[in-house]
Amino acid sequence: MGRAERRRFRKLLSSLAQDLYLAESGSSLHGLVLVTYARNIDGGATALVRELVVSPRGPRGVLAALLDCAEERARRRGAAWIEFSGEGLSNCVEARTELAGRGYSAGQAPMRRELRQGRPIAGVDF
Repeated sequence: MGRAERRRFRKLLSSLAQDLYLAESGSSLHGLVLVTYARNIDGGATALVRELVVSPRGPRGVLAALLDCAEERARRRGAAWIEFSGEGLSNCVEARTELAGRGYSAGQAPMRRELRQGRPIAGVDF
């Protein structure tokens, strides 16, 4: 990894508007999910999944674990919606199937789901 890549990675990790979660065991990286938060005019926020990458050689359950992590963190940060719109998502049948099974809008791009289910969000600071 070069100097510019390290600088971008450090900036990403220090951002309060983004979360990066890794699925790893030992020295092996099995997947990652990158979530960015955008404020909405109603005072809530949308969690935008920018990257979702899972190694085909990784253990079973990595995709579900990364999705669980992203959804729970988005709820804790006060997001009203979570949305998957990464370019790789359209080519990943396993991810689209998992998202549809979790209640995400199937067959559409982006795939999204409401997290707060009608509850108002107050005092959220991003």
